[in-house]
Amino acid sequence: MSGDMNRSIIIPGMPKSGTTFLYHVLQENGLISGYSSPTFTKETGFFLNHQSPTRESFNSIFDQADHEKWKLDATPSYIYDPNIVDRISEINGKTDQLVFIICLRQRVEQIFSWYIHFISHHLIFGSWASHGFSNSQPFELSVLNSEL
Repeated sequence: MSGDMNRSIIIPGMPKSGTTFLYHVLQENGLISGYSSPTFTKETGFFLNHQSPTRESFNSIFDQADHEKWKLDATPSYIYDPNIVDRISEINGKTDQLVFIICLRQRVEQIFSWYIHFISHHLIFGSWASHGFSNSQPFELSVLNSEL
């Protein structure tokens, strides 16, 4: 591969749709470049924070030793910006490889995932979170029928 070629994966998506999971799968398989700074995470927000991005400024956030690997930005909120594709496309050359993976999720599953996230991070208090799922008892329809 030419040193002049960029290989980038952009993963926008709905909240709780699997962008973090996908990031970790690609990272564990050694397919993506590391970041040049420990302050960067999978959600760089690069194209939200740079109205006039350049290829050099985008490349600078990645480990230069990993130039053969894919550069990955998995910022879910990109999905809400109608101009993001134009800003991303502006920095890519004709020989570049650019992949978009859009993560979506059904609303009920998304809400349940948020609930599990809040429970596991102790962000919900009171009776909703008093026992989590460890002591949950199955609901008995016979109880409901006896009350009717």
